[in-house]
Amino acid sequence: MVRVQWSPPEHYKWPPRSGSAIASQFVGFFLDAYDLTFVTAMTTILAAVLMPPNPV
Repeated sequence: MVRVQWSPPEHYKWPPRSGSAIASQFVGFFLDAYDLTFVTAMTTILAAVLMPPNPV
């Protein structure tokens, strides 16, 4: 049987600027999700405006 030796808690500390990196990732994700949701909700309107009424 293999024994697991845990390292001290200092090993699990995050780097100093990791909080701002995580916050910026969340902001980027929510902006991307908003953009995708907005364009998806507007597809019927965009199709009526941009597509010809009787395509050949």
